[in-house]
Amino acid sequence: MHAATVTSVVSFGAFVRLETGEDGMVHISEVSENYVTNITNMLSVGDGVQVKFLRQNDKSQLEFSIRQVQSEGPRVPRSPAVANEIFEEKMNQFMKQADSVLIDVRRNLKVKQGLVRKKRTSRKKG
Repeated sequence: MHAATVTSVVSFGAFVRLETGEDGMVHISEVSENYVTNITNMLSVGDGVQVKFLRQNDKSQLEFSIRQVQSEGPRVPRSPAVANEIFEEKMNQFMKQADSVLIDVRRNLKVKQGLVRKKRTSRKKG
């Protein structure tokens, strides 16, 4: 792990300079665990970042990763009880959301089948 400063941001990644003065590149796929559509939302020139050395490519350029540094962070194991509570909470949220979607689907299906008429707003001629 090395401390670095972002020197340039381009559409395909960011160029960084290590404290030792060496320059290298972080490809956009190595910036975050999540999909990055616009790298300027994640990094800007002058940002200090922690990078991991990946390799030296055919052109003798250094390649780094920010994503792998983030994923190497200390992981605290969860107790089974806490993990179960988190799972149950996520499942409850999913079920509530699924129920509301199903209600909308059933309502629209009944309207399309002609079983229920759509409520119309009354217009007064005047």
